[in-house]
This record gives sequence, C-alpha cells and structure tokens, in this order.
Amino acid sequence: MRVYYEFLFVFYLIFTIIIALFILWNIFKTKKITNIIIGSIALMMFLIRIFMIR
Repeated sequence: MRVYYEFLFVFYLIFTIIIALFILWNIFKTKKITNIIIGSIALMMFLIRIFMIR
C-alpha cells in the first residue's frame, strides 16, 4: 500500500510541476498586466505546493 501512495505522490508532484511550467510560460507570453498579475498569483500557489510549504 505504501508503494501506491509513493507513486501517487510522485505523480502529483510531476503534474503540479507541469501545470506550474505552463503558467510560467503563459506569464512570459502575455502582454496584459492583469494576466501577468493573475498568473503570478496562481504560480505562487503551485510553487507552495511543489515545495511542500503549508
């Protein structure tokens, strides 16, 4: 059962990193300041999850 939880944890981290990279790519691609601010806030939430800060 522990192997199952470890697999899910690794999958969760990889999935979170991929989403964070897409948000970062969108921040650099966009020109509107509101999209940059909203993307930065969303990126902070994903970085908190990636680095396990609670």
